[in-house]
Amino acid sequence: MVDIVKLPGDEEADSGFTSGSAVPLDEQIADLKMKYSTMQDMLVLGEILYSPETPPTNRWILYTKADEFFIVNDTGTHHDLLTPDMPRLYAIASGGGTNAIAIAPSPAITAYAQGQRFHFRAQHTNTGPVTLNVNGQGPKAIKKHGNVVLVAGDIKASHIVEVVFITGTNLFEMTSQLGNPPAGGYTDAQAITAVEGEATLDLTGDVTIDGAKTLKVDVINEKDVDAGVTADGVLHKDGLIAAGAIPDTHGVTPTPHHASYLSANHGALGDNAPHHIKYTDAAAKAAAATVKLDDFTAPDDNTDLNASSTKHGLVPKLPNDATLFFNGVGGYTVPYTDAKAVIAAKTVKLDDFTVPDDNTDLNASTSKHGLTPKYPNDATKYLDGTGVYSIPAGAGGGGVEMPPVPASASQWCRPGWNNNGATPIQMISGWLTAHPIYVNEDTTYTAIGVHVTTAGAGGKLVRLGIYNPGSDHLPGTLKQDCGTVSIAATGAATITVNITLETGFYWIVYVTDDGCYFKGIDTSNAYITPATGIAGSVGSACRELGIMKTGQTALVAGGLADPFPAAAYSAIDVSRASAMLKLPA
Repeated sequence: MVDIVKLPGDEEADSGFTSGSAVPLDEQIADLKMKYSTMQDMLVLGEILYSPETPPTNRWILYTKADEFFIVNDTGTHHDLLTPDMPRLYAIASGGGTNAIAIAPSPAITAYAQGQRFHFRAQHTNTGPVTLNVNGQGPKAIKKHGNVVLVAGDIKASHIVEVVFITGTNLFEMTSQLGNPPAGGYTDAQAITAVEGEATLDLTGDVTIDGAKTLKVDVINEKDVDAGVTADGVLHKDGLIAAGAIPDTHGVTPTPHHASYLSANHGALGDNAPHHIKYTDAAAKAAAATVKLDDFTAPDDNTDLNASSTKHGLVPKLPNDATLFFNGVGGYTVPYTDAKAVIAAKTVKLDDFTVPDDNTDLNASTSKHGLTPKYPNDATKYLDGTGVYSIPAGAGGGGVEMPPVPASASQWCRPGWNNNGATPIQMISGWLTAHPIYVNEDTTYTAIGVHVTTAGAGGKLVRLGIYNPGSDHLPGTLKQDCGTVSIAATGAATITVNITLETGFYWIVYVTDDGCYFKGIDTSNAYITPATGIAGSVGSACRELGIMKTGQTALVAGGLADPFPAAAYSAIDVSRASAMLKLPA
């Protein structure tokens, strides 16, 4: 509540502008200070006058009417000051984030309009561009005068901010800070630091810096050669430095620095052709823009500039010996001196060379002479006319060469084998079984498979493939993994392939993940094999012609190993040679 007060300037105690009754105001004195004024002093008794609506001559009074506050003069003209719209004038508490401020004055606005003015107390110090959202009408940018975007620190926490809405630019202009202040003049009271990109300080006439005062600028451009700068009573101008201004550095190694060329009036020369220097054995002179090698004098006899394994440079002086040549380590030597080059006879023998690396660069081919390819360490193979080691058709192996047979769509075979009968043979889960086959001429096969006579469980498979022979003639590297086929039903279980086998020996393999029966060779009838079988004792049937490795069930799902799994193996009977290949139609 505010009791009887007086207008500012009314110093007469008997002015008559007082009333015996107190006037209730909508706000307490502390709120008047906080909301209606930027002043920080508390209103005291006697600073507000209550009077009737019509004031005396030459007086202004504050009065209330219809719940509104007015200041009027002696003509009775209303000067609306404190109205129900007052929340838009006093500092409203702000919400939102650091750079996205929201306020909710009451009564609320329903749309932004030209000239709307708002005060609010900032909760945060901004860190970049800021927006303001009034009564949920949408965020609008707050900018400084001249459409300048706010930067960090333009709004301080707890400070009062005033903004006005501008419809033309659809933003709030912050009137509590008009923009970046211009640089002030230099005074003796404090030093000025000119910040790059924000201000330029133009100095006219002489500038004197006395005592401990400082003037910090990035660049001083002295435009008037008659003006100078005096520091501590010493005049500096026209490129001259007063005696004693440079400290004594005798005995101190200076930091290397580049020289710059100056014109007669001490201005830096531009980088153009007339200012380039041509070196001569006399004085330097302004001439061509390039320096040629013949502009230099002959170098002294030293090795400072010689080329090395780490840098380019000059060639060492010549040894005056026609038998010596410059080598890759920077010396003059006789070529091949670490071998037995015979310079006198002008010949170099083969045994003068060191052993060549293991590469094919110098191998003989159908287009040039050359070296012999390295041996395959296999006595059954020979170097043919194309430069490849292979087994000649009809040679080696101890098997029987089968003559070509006219192909038909139904021809299945075990290459190199012939048998007069077939019988079901039990297959054991996880047994990787391999039998040798011999291809008597290059042949492309279109399918591989087995014949199931007793099926395995549902979902069980057999995986089939071909291995090349190793140096020990046992299965070596994988030629082709042909994939899997179901053994859950009886009958032919086949896989379509397209595999070309050149003339020679191979191993055909299979492995199952369940017990079953395949058709194999009936050894009670005549049969022919591509290799020699073995017997366990003298006089026994030579029926062991193949190998088997147990515990390989995982290969069914995971794929055949490359190379073939290492020993130990077991010899296996010819009757288990169940896998067959299909000839092309």
